[in-house]
Order: sequence, then C-alpha cells, then structure tokens
Amino acid sequence: IYTLSLHDALPIYQPKIKKIVAKKKSLSLLWRKLKGATGYQIAYAKNASLQDATYKSIRKNKVLIKGLKKKTRYYVAVRSYKRIAGKIYYGGWSKIKTVTIR
Repeated sequence: IYTLSLHDALPIYQPKIKKIVAKKKSLSLLWRKLKGATGYQIAYAKNASLQDATYKSIRKNKVLIKGLKKKTRYYVAVRSYKRIAGKIYYGGWSKIKTVTIR
C-alpha cells in the first residue's frame, strides 16, 4: 500500500498569471502551467476581496470568460488543484489581477 504525504497531494506552487486581456464583454486569461496539477480554478468578481466571486474549473492553462459587463472592473485569481482518490486538494491562490472590460 502506497501512502500519500501532504507534499504529494498538493501542488507546491501557486499559478502565476502571465497575461490578462480585456475584450468586448469578455476577458482572456493565461497563466503558467504547473506540473502535477489536475486542473485550475478561476475566481473573478467586481471587488478586490473576491466576495461573491464566480468560480470556473478547467484543465487547460488558459480561458476565455464571456458574458461580462462593459466598462466594469473585474478582479481575477487562479489556483491549481490535484485530484487524488476522488478527493480534491487545492493549492494557494495567485496574486489578484485587475482588468477593465471594454
């Protein structure tokens, strides 16, 4: 029987957002891919504390978020997760980035 340690379960690093681009009623987000991560969770909200944030889980290291309001400032953060034996372990959040939608 192989026993996982906490080090094996969690990705060590937080994702770093490389690029965030405001588009018409949407935003494009790209971050550094982490080895060992099963996927990523994106949080975006209209306030810096990310209260009432909307969350999306994806497997790639880029995403296009649609349906945003024009001329509105959004705050975005990303974290990685790893799924082991049906249980999900989350890494830390990236630094919060700001973007104003066109």
